[in-house]
Amino acid sequence: MDRLLDIFWALPWPAAMGWLLLENVLLALGAIAIGHLVMRGFSIRPVGPQPEPLEWREVPLAASTVPF
Repeated sequence: MDRLLDIFWALPWPAAMGWLLLENVLLALGAIAIGHLVMRGFSIRPVGPQPEPLEWREVPLAASTVPF
């Protein structure tokens, strides 16, 4: 772990920001994938109502959270 921190410490800030943006994108996609798996896993015995479908205006709102 210390080696990885040393590598990132030596990176110029644009490269570090690129890696952090990539990490945020992967985390967001992972959360979406896990949520989809949970929804499919509990579709036989739902514990609540199905969520409403996404509206197109919600997509940019969710995407705007990734860079921060």
